[in-house]
Amino acid sequence: MGITRSKATTRLAAAVSAAALVIGLSGCGMIPILPMADDRPATPQEDVPSTETSEDAFAVSDLMFAAMMIPHHQQAVDMSRSALEISDSPEIRDLATRIRDGQLPEIDQMQGWLDDSGFDGDDFPDDMMGPMGQPGMDSLEGMPGMESMGGMATEEEIAALNALASPEFDQEFLRLMIDHHEGALVMIRMINNSAVDEVRQLAEDIDRVQRAEIAEMEDLQERLASE
Repeated sequence: MGITRSKATTRLAAAVSAAALVIGLSGCGMIPILPMADDRPATPQEDVPSTETSEDAFAVSDLMFAAMMIPHHQQAVDMSRSALEISDSPEIRDLATRIRDGQLPEIDQMQGWLDDSGFDGDDFPDDMMGPMGQPGMDSLEGMPGMESMGGMATEEEIAALNALASPEFDQEFLRLMIDHHEGALVMIRMINNSAVDEVRQLAEDIDRVQRAEIAEMEDLQERLASE
């Protein structure tokens, strides 16, 4: 996808900081709607955001979510690939395969939203970049996953994970991936009320699949610990 680790971290830091304001504005109907690139009229009013919703128009919150979730998904894919290389557990390998195969198409889908809208995920609106504590930015404080950018593992945690072997690798993989999934469940709040059917459907899919995978991983943690 052309997203480096440093670029992903920068993008997530910006998006998480902005997410609270987006969620706050979306609740009162103030999120601007961006038509897809092919449908944008070439008029002097082009840069004036519309407040009307449309089934084919992405809100800023939709696009910021995509810019944030792409590197989030990519880390889950990378961790899953490590599991397929390192783990001796058939159950871990099966789980990793499903996570990889489920999230790669979603990365492509979200990248398509950014491409179609002409939105550069690195350039978040300046008025959404304040620190926590500014008006509208407190709503994410204390939310699970926000302290570590949507539950993402740090570079140090990834390096330590990849240095392990089964069964220690398996338990650490599950711990990190549970945190990662729980962070994603917080992040999808940005798009629960999207005007775009495809965006809402993705939120529903992520919620359904990752809740089920969390339950599966917690059960697997207990079973592996007892072996």
